[in-house]
Amino acid sequence: MEERTVYTGEYVGKKYKVGTLFTYGVSVPAKDRRGGCALLVNHDGLRDCEVEAMAKLHHSKKAPACIVVGIGSGRLPASVDGSYDRGMRADNYDMRDREYADFVVNELLPFLINEYHLHVSKSPDLHAVSGGSSGGISAWQIAWYHPEYFHRVYMSSPSMLAMGRGDEWPNLIRKCETKPIKIWTEYSEKEVDDYFGESAPVCEALFRSLKVAGYEVQGAYFAGEGHCSKYGNAEHLCEVYAWLWANLDVPVTVKRNTARVDAVVPFGSKWEKTTENFPLKIAMNVKSPVGSYVTRGSQIVLLHKGGAEIVEKGLKVPTALAVSSDGGMLYYADKNSGVIAAYQILKDGMLGARKIHGMLHEKGDFDIPGALDICVDREDRVYAATEMGIQCIRSFGLIDVILDNPDGLQVKRLAFAPDGSSVLYAETARGVYKRTLAVGALPEGQYSQPCHTSYFD
Repeated sequence: MEERTVYTGEYVGKKYKVGTLFTYGVSVPAKDRRGGCALLVNHDGLRDCEVEAMAKLHHSKKAPACIVVGIGSGRLPASVDGSYDRGMRADNYDMRDREYADFVVNELLPFLINEYHLHVSKSPDLHAVSGGSSGGISAWQIAWYHPEYFHRVYMSSPSMLAMGRGDEWPNLIRKCETKPIKIWTEYSEKEVDDYFGESAPVCEALFRSLKVAGYEVQGAYFAGEGHCSKYGNAEHLCEVYAWLWANLDVPVTVKRNTARVDAVVPFGSKWEKTTENFPLKIAMNVKSPVGSYVTRGSQIVLLHKGGAEIVEKGLKVPTALAVSSDGGMLYYADKNSGVIAAYQILKDGMLGARKIHGMLHEKGDFDIPGALDICVDREDRVYAATEMGIQCIRSFGLIDVILDNPDGLQVKRLAFAPDGSSVLYAETARGVYKRTLAVGALPEGQYSQPCHTSYFD
């Protein structure tokens, strides 16, 4: 077996997870490769079984030489006399947000690489992350939020449960654009079943969602066994990592998206920063067959030949209006509301009762629950600019696609090219971006029959 050097220590979060104390271990091959070793980051501290598995696989030429980093779940040291340390495992691992992922990639790993002069490959294809139970969902989230850094994930009985809204992942994976990640996930028959959910069916749902979304994924199920039953088995880990590291000469890429994502955006289309001006768009003023609708304070007002009429009152913080493709509905976004509302436009221009058109998905740690802007394509799909991404609401009223925000930035304004081409423009704090979609918007004053008007079409 290869000789290895082990370093251990503690680190206190400075920019991310501020004040949380983490223990770590780093296992480095004695013959360090200056061209760059592979990297495996695992949870629950440095685990001998993973170090052993990686050493065996490298010896048999089934895996690259690998630096293994183990991070223990953090704790918050007692701050006053009589108080106690607080375990931060749930805060670090289970919350569906990106702060722990940012801590690992942007703070702890750069510190370790610099502190111990580690020669780590810069290729994300040579970076893997692993974990069991809560560490499993954390491993997924680290790769999901940082696919530019990690392309390989091992999850043992990942706890995608309602501890920190992790139970939403199987559905979100089906709706979001696929990322370049290769995954091994596994679970057992006798999984956890408690107040925060039942692990076995969620693990199965996760595997099915990954397959639907086009990920390269391998799954394993262990009848008669329990939670994370093979997580500490070095022989089993050799099988896992032999598969994860196989075909290293072939980059991990996105092979396809779901059919629903493809219906919105052509495969391969990406956001591009542009020097073009954002399309002319009069905020909160949209035309319909019966006149123009604008917002004034907490009201929606109809402007027509006869003058102006108040048609809705009691708005919270209105951000956008849009008219449906057939001119029969008025869509409404509010910064402080987690839904896109809809009003039927009546013959006299008055509005019918407010309906919930789409219930928006939210980031785990959101600041703004609502959409800052909306626009509509010729098929009557609403595009809502939210913190989580551009959420696409079918005419039937369900969100089936969430497009990535450009550079991960909150979109402030959203509009289609006015010439009817299938180009969507988005403005963020960094400027204007554009992306080619599958469908564009109708020129102003033209209308068409809505599409996607049932659950499954």
